[in-house]
Amino acid sequence: MIKKNQKGSVLYFAVLLLGILFTSGAVLTVILIQRIRMINEMSYSIGAFYAADSGIEKILYRWGDMPEEEGDEVLNWDNPEDLIFTGPGENQHYELRREIREENGIDMLIITSVGEFKPGEEWEEGVRRGIQISRPIENN
Repeated sequence: MIKKNQKGSVLYFAVLLLGILFTSGAVLTVILIQRIRMINEMSYSIGAFYAADSGIEKILYRWGDMPEEEGDEVLNWDNPEDLIFTGPGENQHYELRREIREENGIDMLIITSVGEFKPGEEWEEGVRRGIQISRPIENN
């Protein structure tokens, strides 16, 4: 037998249950969208890493001809065209940077290659990855 004060309690329970299900679905949707974006960005990260690797390969190819002093004409560090390369598509490039630093009393030539991959025009900044190599500078 249903008492007067119990009428409509099933409706409240149903609304509460639907609210819980809706909230759970919304939370799962947000989590899944974030995971999908993360997986896409991992592939963009690989493209950026390969671009950085291209810069390092260029340096290793020319390693014997590396400039040790400013003004060396073999690889002009002041000319951006020598230091920036756009990959097969316009969405991938690398930049080379040169630095001389002292480590444990030894002058080191440090080359950093930073690759960037932009998946499309809607991205202001792409995914960036870097690789760094170094060698001692021979002081005569």
